[in-house]
Amino acid sequence: MSCLTAGKIAEIQAQIVILQAQLTAAQTALTSALIEIEEYRFDSGVGSQRVRYRDPNKIQKTISHLEAQIDNLERRLTGKGISALNLRRKSGY
Repeated sequence: MSCLTAGKIAEIQAQIVILQAQLTAAQTALTSALIEIEEYRFDSGVGSQRVRYRDPNKIQKTISHLEAQIDNLERRLTGKGISALNLRRKSGY
């Protein structure tokens, strides 16, 4: 059973909608980054420069991060809590 109030549930649902929209935009950006060729133009006149480059790895990290956030919020709504926990001991103590 969830301990969330109705207001908190509405807030989490609104966050999920926002994150899903961001995820869709990131997936679209990844698709265009895989199709799009990087571009570089340099004009040595007085100085004109144009660079267009999208790093697919960076976009994929963003997608993974957004998916994790959505999963976390959905688990909070269903009362499932933490699905995995990794603890590391600091060395040197």
